[in-house]
Amino acid sequence: MAPIASEPGGVALASTRLIAGVGLAAEFLAVMGNEKRLVIMTYLVDHELSVGTIAKMVSLSQSALSQHLAKLRAVGLVQTRRERQTIYYSCSCAAVSDLLNVLRSIYGERPRGKADGNAASPTEHRVRLECEKNK
Repeated sequence: MAPIASEPGGVALASTRLIAGVGLAAEFLAVMGNEKRLVIMTYLVDHELSVGTIAKMVSLSQSALSQHLAKLRAVGLVQTRRERQTIYYSCSCAAVSDLLNVLRSIYGERPRGKADGNAASPTEHRVRLECEKNK
């Protein structure tokens, strides 16, 4: 791991690339921060699905789903394909897969092979996060 650059006073410098893209990162996280959109993208990252199928999978009316899909499309996270009268959606952004992998490692399935050989459950993580928040 490369050493962290610091100012003369010893304060670590933030990644200039992240700072330059912080607006885009905030927009991405704001869109992905909605529970329903997060579930939608969890399905779309690996599959191309019709609006009707997505609506059933996430328990939303087609009207409500259309609003979520419009927001995802507006920021370029999904793409569409039309086949006759059916519109299919799929993920069009690799960053979504990266984010979901991070979330899975914290809240969902974790790969084995850690020092203790045990994967922590989502509940354990939630408890730890709550404990840290209350310190």
